[in-house]
Amino acid sequence: MKTIKVIIADDHTMFRDGLKASFNTSDKIQVVGEASDGWDLINKLKSIKADVIIVDINMPGIDGIETSKLIKNIFPDSKILLLTMHDSKEYLMEALSVGVYGYVLKMAKIEKLFYAVEQVAKSEIYFDPEIAKSLPPLNSQNQYQEIEKYLSKEFHLTVREMEITKLLVSGYVASEIAETLNISYNTVNNHRHNIFQKLQINNLAELIKLVIKRGVISD
Repeated sequence: MKTIKVIIADDHTMFRDGLKASFNTSDKIQVVGEASDGWDLINKLKSIKADVIIVDINMPGIDGIETSKLIKNIFPDSKILLLTMHDSKEYLMEALSVGVYGYVLKMAKIEKLFYAVEQVAKSEIYFDPEIAKSLPPLNSQNQYQEIEKYLSKEFHLTVREMEITKLLVSGYVASEIAETLNISYNTVNNHRHNIFQKLQINNLAELIKLVIKRGVISD
């Protein structure tokens, strides 16, 4: 497996240094650049090629969300992983609408961040499962059952497809779903493709937004 090249944008030098030191312990990840704010990051990206762009959501000047919007406009194929102190659905929805690939809490263990970087590098959308627990459809069993009924009735999702849908919006990636349900990785991807077709969506971000929106409406 080739080394994953990352660039880190955060206005706190000590945090960047700590993150770099942690990444230096891994033979899978290489820090190829760093930036102190959004504009600095955008300028650095003109000359630095990174597989994953790690951006703090709270930065002076332009914040991580606005920075991500600009990056996606200039470099559409960029894979951005946002670091945040916020676990609210509003921030997650905004991040998903921008098209970021990852969303991880800043207080998460470094092993989780390593894992998130690896998943994002593979073009998997990853968001911290701790955030999923706070989302309206997932923090209430009764509410999620209502959403399941809605998706089953309106879009004819099968029982297996509903199982996979819940795991997807709970922050599981394909390999974890395969292990949890004791099915193959390819089977998970086939189910995911069918789910997206039935729901008339294109990606996981749209699935999460659909479920959250339905949860808010049903609340």
